[in-house]
Amino acid sequence: MILTRLAEATQQDPMLIGTLVSIAQTTMLAQALWEVCEARVGTVEDYQRLGRAVGWLKPSESLLVGERAEMTMAVTSVQSLKGQEDEDIMIALLGHSRGKDMAPTVRLIPDGWFDANLATLITLHLKYFIKPLRDEGLASCIDRQPELEALLMDARANYLWNPNTILAQLALPA
Repeated sequence: MILTRLAEATQQDPMLIGTLVSIAQTTMLAQALWEVCEARVGTVEDYQRLGRAVGWLKPSESLLVGERAEMTMAVTSVQSLKGQEDEDIMIALLGHSRGKDMAPTVRLIPDGWFDANLATLITLHLKYFIKPLRDEGLASCIDRQPELEALLMDARANYLWNPNTILAQLALPA
């Protein structure tokens, strides 16, 4: 029962990492349940109570909330980088020596580049994570990942022809 409560609590965390921790806890719970069932211990009431506790776990819903939060953080991060004159942000992102050297350079990047990258990042989050999770479920989201990976790998190989995908290549797993 403790594992179900932990999994439920971390599942409600609006960050994607909370969902991932919840999924790991749910996996441990599933293993423990399997062992209990295999050993044929417990009463009908015990199993009913476990069933009710496990019924509260909704990993797909938690993933959807987490992905929305990830997209929001990406938007906030890109907006804060746009026109950034504070070298502390660049030092935090790139390390002390490179960040200090890069801070003046970031000011030279046109705002339109940030906007185009942000639009691409939002589009990819919506197409490959949020809409599939919301409309079709986790299996559909998983099925779309090879397409996203191929798109990002192609963009990475041809980054000069796809400058609007550079931030997506950095932010999304592939």
